[in-house]
Amino acid sequence: MTLSKILGLTLALALTVATLAQAQSGVTLAGVQGGATVSYSSTSGFFSNTIWGGTAGLMIGRTFGQNVQANLEANWVQMGGNNTRVSYIDIPLLIGGGIVGGWGTIVRGYGGVSVGFEVSCSTSGVVDACPDVKSTQWTIPVGLMFGKWMDNGVFVGIDTRWVWGLSDVFENSSTKNNSLQFRLVVGKQLGGSR
Repeated sequence: MTLSKILGLTLALALTVATLAQAQSGVTLAGVQGGATVSYSSTSGFFSNTIWGGTAGLMIGRTFGQNVQANLEANWVQMGGNNTRVSYIDIPLLIGGGIVGGWGTIVRGYGGVSVGFEVSCSTSGVVDACPDVKSTQWTIPVGLMFGKWMDNGVFVGIDTRWVWGLSDVFENSSTKNNSLQFRLVVGKQLGGSR
């Protein structure tokens, strides 16, 4: 996927969010999230060994009605494979929909686009791949969240996210990062009505 297509997809998501914001009432939510990642890198159909890492970050979101939500996040996340671990500040724009059940429970699927900015790299291998790491990476995150609104306006959720790499991790290489991420999300209602 080219950069122009990625930017076009980002713009389309932003316009969809803006249209929904004008059409419906909802809730504004801000929160923190953190958890674990298991990642691997792929090159031309070959897959590396997996590595475990961590993730933590901030999010702000808006619901439109009860079923649609858009989020903007800023997360520190570790990715990589084999002997190389790269840490990014990842900024995803997400939109999703789901089902609101009884007692404030929610099941929501979502997807979007994300850009990550490399902040550190470490390797335990014989060859040091870190000097060749590109400063940015583009990914497509998709996920499923189970959560619950408490009576005091606090939201607690469990999020499972698959992150599919679009851009190359290293210079002169077709290696892409892929990651499965598990998060605990805790947020607070800032305004609006549920």
